[in-house]
Amino acid sequence: MMTLLFILTGVICFIVWPWLYLLHFRSVETQTLKQYVLLFGPAVALLAGYIYYSSQQTDIRSEACGTVVAYQRYMSSGNKNKRQPFERVEILVNHAKFTRHLRIDDELQKKPVGAKVCFKYYDRKLNPHMSDSILIDWTT
Repeated sequence: MMTLLFILTGVICFIVWPWLYLLHFRSVETQTLKQYVLLFGPAVALLAGYIYYSSQQTDIRSEACGTVVAYQRYMSSGNKNKRQPFERVEILVNHAKFTRHLRIDDELQKKPVGAKVCFKYYDRKLNPHMSDSILIDWTT
């Protein structure tokens, strides 16, 4: 939602505002400093707001327990020459009727299929800037 707001404000600042400036404020005799502040002020405010908003974005960690169902290997999408393999673990979460598919790093030690485990992960639903849910660590 905030990204859409920044895009809309950016369109206003970079397309509409200079036309208004040229048509109205340029015809009025004003000080040079005031002219530049009126022209570049909204764009600078937009840039400062975007930097502030993007620096506040932190990753939210989640914890859960469940049973390891399977490991699956995939190839990343895109250019055929630059595709990289990656692995996902399928975990049946306790007290739920669904499984979670979490991306797993090659460095993380695999647990045996059927083992009951607790784990920390980045949930894609809580972290909308991530493309996948990512398994961080096994806790037990």
